[in-house]
Amino acid sequence: MLREMAEETCFQIKKMEAMGSVGAVIYDILRVAIGYANEGGELTRFWNLSLRSSRGLFGWIENMTERQKKYINTGYFVVMFK
Repeated sequence: MLREMAEETCFQIKKMEAMGSVGAVIYDILRVAIGYANEGGELTRFWNLSLRSSRGLFGWIENMTERQKKYINTGYFVVMFK
């Protein structure tokens, strides 16, 4: 879709990279769900601390699923020029 949008607006994509994979997506979902579910409460602080202390696990998942970035990612970094 990004390529089509670039073509329609007469831009050329110089570089496009998918960011984050399964580990980053799971981490982001949990972080957002916890933050909105119990804004500022004790439970939120506990879960945020738990998430921070388990970053290594999510990093490991990220490394193991690197090839799936094309299909499951947190977004794209795009450099375009006209």
